[in-house]
Amino acid sequence: MIVQYCKAKNSWYVSWSAACTLCLLSLLLLVFSETAYAAGLPKLPTTSSAQEESVTKDKKAVSAGPVDEFDRGVPRSSIKGFLASVEKGDYKSAVEYMDMRYLPSDLREDSSRLARMLKIVFDRVFWLDIDLVSDKPKGHLNDGQPSYRDILGQIKADDKTIDILMQRVPRSDGVAIWKISNKTVSHIPLLYQHHGFSPLEEYLEGSFPDIQFLGWQAWQWASFVMLIFLAYLVAWIPTTIASHLFKKRKTLFGNELAKYFCGPLRLCIWVILMHGILRILTPSVSLRGITNASTLMYIIVIWTIIRSVDLGGLSASYILKKKDRNAALILLKPTKTALKTIIILIGFLLWLENIGIHVGTLMASLGIGGLAIALASQDMLKNLLGSIMILIDKPYEIGQRIVAKGHDGMVEEIGLRSTRIRLFSGHQVIIPNDDMARADIENIGRRPHIRRCFDLSIALDTPASKIEQAINIIKDCLDNHECMSTDYPPRVYFDKMNRDSINIRVTLWYQSTEFWAFQAFNEKLNLMIISEFEAEGVKLALPSFNTYGKTETLDKQNLDPVPPAQQVET
Repeated sequence: MIVQYCKAKNSWYVSWSAACTLCLLSLLLLVFSETAYAAGLPKLPTTSSAQEESVTKDKKAVSAGPVDEFDRGVPRSSIKGFLASVEKGDYKSAVEYMDMRYLPSDLREDSSRLARMLKIVFDRVFWLDIDLVSDKPKGHLNDGQPSYRDILGQIKADDKTIDILMQRVPRSDGVAIWKISNKTVSHIPLLYQHHGFSPLEEYLEGSFPDIQFLGWQAWQWASFVMLIFLAYLVAWIPTTIASHLFKKRKTLFGNELAKYFCGPLRLCIWVILMHGILRILTPSVSLRGITNASTLMYIIVIWTIIRSVDLGGLSASYILKKKDRNAALILLKPTKTALKTIIILIGFLLWLENIGIHVGTLMASLGIGGLAIALASQDMLKNLLGSIMILIDKPYEIGQRIVAKGHDGMVEEIGLRSTRIRLFSGHQVIIPNDDMARADIENIGRRPHIRRCFDLSIALDTPASKIEQAINIIKDCLDNHECMSTDYPPRVYFDKMNRDSINIRVTLWYQSTEFWAFQAFNEKLNLMIISEFEAEGVKLALPSFNTYGKTETLDKQNLDPVPPAQQVET
């Protein structure tokens, strides 16, 4: 569907529709992103499998803590109460979950503001898995903390690492309850200084209603919507200008470039600007589940690269057609498909690594299956490599006559697996490209001319004057013959004397590769020579042999001599 949007007309509707589609895809993947991102955020230290099993059992059991008005009998219920209070904006009640003992008077007097500041810090940088918080009155006893403290996680501020602690403290009636430790409360101003709102953000917060969604307040959403609109304008202006310039060319490649600038490139620039805006506004933990996984970014970037491959393929096809390399065009489409597959695979693996899935382990588990596939496709890969070598080295091309592995014919097709040759008998020969890449190829189609070398034999008893006359007749017939080149003049010589004839060797070069035109020339030449020989009384030699007998033979019965055998000539 996204590709169809890219191929549609250039309009705001197309771009916004494509953006909304991509956002919906990102939200569908949010469940994976948030879970993975949680692994990298400050949270409760990892517990053993036995401890997790104990936590699960405790979750099902009824809380064993003391009865408390604010349900602070165990660490889990206490922190849940604090989060619920600040979520509702009831910071006065949230103070009941914070240990304010032994703190300076200025902090105690501003306790509600401290609760609000801690809530903002939690929203921005702290992820808490509530199921791992202890549900026992004594808390976790083996977390490396004193028996009266439980650690929920850590937050960095400058070079310091602040522990987020729950502490068991006595209530006014002496009953032990759990609150956020005063040690953590004392560091809230420092945490807010590094992770809280700036003065401008404080001002904007006071100008908007106190409404919150996904950890962001109303002013943050309003700022985000306004800034992404401005970011779209920033992306729209240059891409629209470039698109207009390319459309003026009125070529297929120019139109494709215009679509590229108005489609994937525009959205890619927009998404990059959106990520920068999110960094400025400091997204909440929930929103970071989307942005830090970069799901939308990966989709847009992969789409942009794939469209770039399409444009590169289109440009390459133009270049190959101009150079008349039609055979190379055969590999262009599968090469583009292979590149796209590799790009998608690499992008998917990087996305999996980004959301916390260890790709190395996954690849190791697929190693045996990959080895089996590689062995099974060994011959296919050999032929594919052979095809590439043939198209790079170009020992032959489609339409040329070649002799390969004893087969003489015309090349009909160079495929990814094999080469098809049409023999002059009409039969088709299919030879794997791996064999063709290693075979000795005689490329008759690339010869610059056709050379003919033949012998003419005249009678053995032909006088010398007639022999010379025969040579001149042949030279006259070949003088300035059809398709003759001055660089390759014909050659006629009294070559040798055979047992029964006199041999004249004739060599000529026909400066054309048209075989049937050459055959017509041969016929004309042969008839001309025979006609001239007949007119001048030059006789061609016929094959002959001599038979000899004994001079005298006696009949053993009649004792009469047998006449000598006669010489026979044929």
